[in-house]
Formats: sequence, C-alpha cells, structure tokens
Amino acid sequence: MEAHKETGQEYKLGYGLLAAVFAILLIAFFRILFQVRSPIEVLLDRLLTLIPMRWFESLLGFFGGYAKPFAYLVAVLVAIVGGGLFLLIARFLSSTFGTTLRKTFSILCLALAILLAILVLSLGSSPSTLALTLGAVFVYYAGVQYFVSSSQAPKKDVADSSRRRFLRQLGATVIGVAAAGIVVSIIQRLLSQATITSTGKASGNMPEPFTPNDEFYVVSKNILDPNVDSTSWKLRIGGLVQKPFELTLDEIKQLPPVEQDQTLECISNPVGGDLISNAKWKGIRLRDLLEQVQVREGVIDIKFTCADGYTESIPLEKAMEPTVLLAYEMNGEQLPSKHGSPLRLLVPNIFGMKNVKWVERIEAVNEDYKGYWQQQGWSDIATIQTMSQIRVPASNSEIQIGEETEIAGIAFAGSRGINKVEVSTDAGKTWQTAQLDPEIGPLCWRFWRYRWTPESEGYYTLVVRAQDGEGNWQTEERQPTLPSGATGYHSIQVRVTGSSQ
Repeated sequence: MEAHKETGQEYKLGYGLLAAVFAILLIAFFRILFQVRSPIEVLLDRLLTLIPMRWFESLLGFFGGYAKPFAYLVAVLVAIVGGGLFLLIARFLSSTFGTTLRKTFSILCLALAILLAILVLSLGSSPSTLALTLGAVFVYYAGVQYFVSSSQAPKKDVADSSRRRFLRQLGATVIGVAAAGIVVSIIQRLLSQATITSTGKASGNMPEPFTPNDEFYVVSKNILDPNVDSTSWKLRIGGLVQKPFELTLDEIKQLPPVEQDQTLECISNPVGGDLISNAKWKGIRLRDLLEQVQVREGVIDIKFTCADGYTESIPLEKAMEPTVLLAYEMNGEQLPSKHGSPLRLLVPNIFGMKNVKWVERIEAVNEDYKGYWQQQGWSDIATIQTMSQIRVPASNSEIQIGEETEIAGIAFAGSRGINKVEVSTDAGKTWQTAQLDPEIGPLCWRFWRYRWTPESEGYYTLVVRAQDGEGNWQTEERQPTLPSGATGYHSIQVRVTGSSQ
C-alpha cells in the first residue's frame, strides 16, 4: 500500500514537470518566432543586477561568452523543476486544509500569475511579455489539470482501466520525449549563441587594418539578439524637443552621408585582449537630427532605446560632436544584424557599450540617465583607456639566438591618437622606441613594430607601453575591467634558444 502511494507521488511530480516543459515551449516559440522577450530573461536580467560586481566579473571570466546562455539554461531548468515542486506543494496544502486538489492548485496558479505579472510590469516589460507570462502560467495550469483529471477519472473495469492507464502513459511518454527533443534543440541553439564572440586573448597574429565583418568582435547582453525588419523599422526622435519626428531607413539614407574609419573596444577587454576591432562606417551625424528636432533648454543627456530593450545615454555636448554617427553601413556592406542593423550609434573615445546597436528611439532628457550597464556598476563616462599590446610573437614562443625577430602589435587611445610606443625586452628595466606604421585614421588603432636580435639564451619578458597624442603615457598600474576598463602594461614571455644547427 505504501509503495502504491509513492508511485502516485512520482506520477504527480512528473505531471508538473511535463506541464512546465510545455509552458517553456510556449515561451520559446514566441521568443524565437516573434521575438517576444521572455519573462525568464526579464527576471534573470534583474537578478544579475543584484549579484556583487566582483562575482559577476569572476563568472564572466570563467564562462566567457557563454555566461549568459548558461545562466538562462539554469533558469529554465529551475523553472521546470519548480513546476514539479509546485504541484507537490499543492498536494500538501490540499491534504493539510482538506480542500480539493483542483481548488487548491487553481488558487496557487492564480496567485502565481498575479505575482509574475507584478514582477514583469515593475521591471518595465512590454505588454507582449506580460501576455506571454500569463499565457505560460495558463498552459502550465491547463496541462496539470488535464493530467490530474485523467489520473482521477472513474474506473470502469480492471481491463478497461489498465488499457486506459497504458494509453495515457504511452501518450505522456511520447509527448514527453518529443518535448524533450525540442528543449534539447533549443538548448543547443542557446549554447551556440555566445554573447561574446572573441576569446578575450590575442591570437598571436597581427590583425588586418580593417577587421572583416564576420571577425569583428561581438558583445551582447542578450540570449538571442533581435532580428529587426528594416523595411518596417522606424527611428523615433523625441523627448524634450520642439519638433519630434520619425524616419524610415530609406529616409535616413537620403540625408547627407558621412564615412568614418573608427575602432571599437569593449570595456570588458582585458589587458592584451582581442575585444577590439576596426572598420569603415557610413551613416549620418547625430547632431544633424538633433538640430532638426530643436532640443529644448535644460537637456542633459541624449537617451537611446534599442530593439532588445537596452538603454544607454551620452551627454548632449558629446552628442553634438561631428564624429558621433548613426551608422547603417559597415566595411561597404549593409550593417550586419549582429552589429546592430538597421542602425547603430558610433561614439569615438568611448567604450563599445555606449556605441549601441539596433537603435529605435532617441530622446532628449533633463537628467543624467544611467543605462543598463551603469545600473550594474560600470562607468557612465566610459572614456577609452590608452592601451597597447604585443600580438607578435605569441606568448611562450621560442626564438633563435642571434636571429632578428619582429615584435609587433597595436596601440589605441580613442580620439586622442597614439604619439609613441616603447618596447622593453628585459621586463621593463630599459625601453626602446618602436616604429609606428602610418596612421589609418584619427579614430583608429595604430600598428607598431620593433626589430630585436637576442644575444643570449634564456627566458625574456617583453613589455609594451604607449603614449597618447596628448603626451600622456598609459598607466602602468594594473586595474581590472570593472568599472572603467582594464589598465596596465601588456607583457609576454618568450624563450631564446641556441642555434638549431
């Protein structure tokens, strides 16, 4: 008798798990096909803001570009397990208070729907996300009610009851396997969507002056980036302005175009990292639009809202600089989706997190608006740090004694430019001036080279440092990427060996 009771509990737990899977499938269906942001993403984003930033940085360093997909996967599994436990709680409360399981479970689901609705609304979610949240709770509720009702159906005779039970179990198994397959497929897709496409470490090769689009670094806060339809997309400019208006992409392309070579660097780029790339951009000046809408007095920041819900801002004074662009082309091609199509912002001398993608709305505001990453502790000013790194030779390379070896790399200081680069082959005791390649552009990285002929065997520590166009040397002090970008000299170790003859 006791064994029979435990089997019943297993079935009830299984019903809750299976119903939760169907709810997750509904969420995934609308997320993938209609780009409705899921309640799991909304709540996860909020939860991540509560994590101490040192922990956040450690997790990012450990999981790299898969940190966010992994967190989302864990959240999905927690939701599925929670669906099973939720039904067990209903069973417990039902037996404790002497109410029917159906009534108890209905009350709990209603309470869950109200709680989740309050949460997603308080976090500024769209009506579509709210509707999806309520829809998922309903699917879970309906699924459990169906399974519970089927298991409690009146028994007619032993043979008929056994046959019905077998068919129900077979049907549940088939549906469960199919659902599991779909979930696995979704998980594989999530794991293939790294939110950071670069490794964070230089490869040991000199980059091309202009990074090909498919090699340009990508950093995103999203599990799945938006895929914006440029034919129906419109840019809306408003806020504290005299003449708000909106533009289609075709109308934007009819405005006076500006071409600009510019390097972007992520604020999460570690010393010696590869979260930095350079491209040719084409677009329009932001100030041209701001002049048309006639910004009112008292405006402090220009706020940007993007298709993925990301928000960011820059000071009005910065927005009026002629090099701040809204770009729709990259390296002579239409802006790729992963780089912000149909329109992205370019702000020289500021880290990549403020060069926002998928721009949909621009607003003039009378406050110092803090965007998505600033609310999590990252710098609001986000000025690019002067940096330099060794790309050639690779770290831990072997070099032959007496052979001339090229040490080469990149240096970058935003719009300040690079004035000088120095290299040390003795761990910073002495310094030699490197040769600078011709400037690619005033907003681009600078290549440098130094010829070195080692005269004795052993291990050598090679170090590089750069001076910006204002005459300031990059700081030697090592600081992590959080909150204002990494600082410190980049160094590698190489081994000099005897002649190979």
